[in-house]
Amino acid sequence: MSETYRGFYQQLFGVRRSVRYHQRRQSYFEAWHTCIAALQVIFGSSAVAALLANSDTWVGVSLAAVPPLLAAVDLVFGTSRRATLHAALGRRFLHLEADMVPHEADSSALSSEDLSRFRQRRLSIEADEPPKLRVVDLLSHNDLVRSAYTHDSIYPIGPFRRACGHVCDVNVDKALSNAAPYQPFESGAAHTSHGAANA
Repeated sequence: MSETYRGFYQQLFGVRRSVRYHQRRQSYFEAWHTCIAALQVIFGSSAVAALLANSDTWVGVSLAAVPPLLAAVDLVFGTSRRATLHAALGRRFLHLEADMVPHEADSSALSSEDLSRFRQRRLSIEADEPPKLRVVDLLSHNDLVRSAYTHDSIYPIGPFRRACGHVCDVNVDKALSNAAPYQPFESGAAHTSHGAANA
């Protein structure tokens, strides 16, 4: 296998992993935005208003302060804005993958100029990305390997790291040391069809 095609496979795998990464981040922020909106509706409902009418003053004031407080939290953390950002980045990576897939099926037309062009497009997208969370990136790697590649290079991510992954990176080096970096271009590494990669 030529170095050009080997580099192409590395780029394609990285693009597919990035698609899954941004889908995970988008889902995370959308879930928080939905949860906050639901709490605002609950605390602003007529049932709560009736409860306020029959409660002590401090209870009424406290419950009445909840909806604007939730709105402020949502505004500060920008859950909707961040979900939109990751959705847009995910679509850009998907478009790049769509342009790369024909070369995966037929490598004869792949040139070093094509590879450079794909690299430049990937770098231009990554320039607009916020800093990546490594735990979420490793989880995206595992998703991709399980769904589309016949390879057992899975990073061990425990429940605690999963729970904290969208907030901070917790002891990621341990997970990295327990699995060799995945080489998707090695013989027998990939299925004949990668359609499931972005299912």
